Amino acid sequence: MTTIRVRFVGADKYRDFQVDAGAAEHIVAQLTDPNAVVSFVDDYGTTYVPVRGITYITVRTS
Repeated sequence: MTTIRVRFVGADKYRDFQVDAGAAEHIVAQLTDPNAVVSFVDDYGTTYVPVRGITYITVRTS
């Protein structure tokens, strides 16, 4: 399992998302396009955010 830690513009906390390796690769590939919209899924549902709305991101594999 892979953990993606994201901080969105205007947020004061990080959010962690658990994804499989394929999804993590897809998300990281989208970061090169400033007009892309990345989707993250967690217990609360799906969050859609433009790449420009991300201020910090890390990817960790376990």
